[in-house]
Order: sequence, then C-alpha cells, then structure tokens
Amino acid sequence: MLIDREGLEKLLARFYTGIFLLLDGVISIDTVNKKIVAYKNVKKGDPILTGHLNGTVYPGLVSAEFFAQACVVLILKMAGKEIKGNPRLTWIRDISFTDEIHSGDQIKIFASLLEMNGKKFFFTGYLENQRGEKVLEIGLMKGRIFSNIFIEKARKKVKRFFK
Repeated sequence: MLIDREGLEKLLARFYTGIFLLLDGVISIDTVNKKIVAYKNVKKGDPILTGHLNGTVYPGLVSAEFFAQACVVLILKMAGKEIKGNPRLTWIRDISFTDEIHSGDQIKIFASLLEMNGKKFFFTGYLENQRGEKVLEIGLMKGRIFSNIFIEKARKKVKRFFK
C-alpha cells in the first residue's frame, strides 16, 4: 500500500476530517500517466449506512465522493507541493450506478486525469468491488480549485440566504 489511512489523514487534513474522509488507502499513483488506484473498506456499522435501505446498501452518491477524494489525492501528488485554494467537484456527467455496494465490500477506485487546464481538471474512471464487478462508472467529472477568498464569500452568501 502506497498511502494508508493515517497518511491520508495527514495529506487531506485541510479538506476532509472525521467521517468525511471516506478513503482508507491508496494502492498506486502514476503521476506520469495521471492515474490513481485507491480503496474504501465498507464496514458494518458505518454511520453513512445507517438509515439507508435498512443499513445494508451504501448510498450511490456518497460512493461518487470516493472517486472525488481519490482525484484530490492525485492532484496533490502531481503538484508535488501544497496547493493554494481548495479543490471542489463542480459536476459529473455520464454517471452510472451499475451495482450495489454492501457492508463488507472493499471498493477499488480507479481514476484517470484527462485534462488539467489552469485550475480546472477533468477525470474519468470507475469503482469496482472485490469480485472485480463495476459498481459505479463516471464518464466525466469536472473539478476546480477555488481560492479560499471565493469560498469564504460563498459561505457568507449562503448564511445570509438562510437567515
């Protein structure tokens, strides 16, 4: 294993903490070919499972976040230094939930960077279970690195909206 859970906690501390860090490890990173393979162990009793389809099926959209977090790891490793701003998912196109994810599954995340243009990046990839069955396919995901100032302004607007 290239990066374990503890290593991910250090690498992603600025972005994800506690139950919001969904990845458990990274198996491989290829910065030349712009690819990453990461994994998530779906454990019985995972708080995200609670209340969703009798606690047996992992929510599909949350599994898309596995993919997004793996993409952030790849971007950070390709940069080779701390980046300014925060990577955010902006949209996903051609997403297919092809099978269910259950407690006890180990999910492998395969992501490839197609293009990085300034602060915008585009990925494709899929998730598969321990039996090699695809459970999620992402045709195209776009993300962007937003400045901290932009994010703070957006938070203030949201707070004003909900007052």
